[in-house]
Amino acid sequence: MPGVTRTFDVHDPATGQTIARVPDFDVQQALAAVARADEAGRSWAATTTRHRADILRTWYELMLSNAEMIALLITREMGKPLAEARAEVS
Repeated sequence: MPGVTRTFDVHDPATGQTIARVPDFDVQQALAAVARADEAGRSWAATTTRHRADILRTWYELMLSNAEMIALLITREMGKPLAEARAEVS
C-alpha cells in the first residue's frame, strides 16, 4: 500500500514460520483507509443491481475455484483444522 512504512509479520501458529507481512497502520492511515472504504461503498451503492450481481457472481466463482487454497491459508494463519477451514470457505 502506498505510504505504508511499517509492517508486521503474520506467523503460522503451528510452525512459527512467517507467512505474510501486512501493513501496520498508524491512526491517520487507518482513518484514511476507513474513509476510502466509505467512498467505495457509496460508489458500489450507485451501481446498478445487475452490475453488482455480475461482480458478486464472479467473486463467488473465484472463491469456489480457489477454495482449497483459501482453506489452507486459513489453517496456516489461524491454526484451525483444515476440515473446519474448508467448511468456513464453503
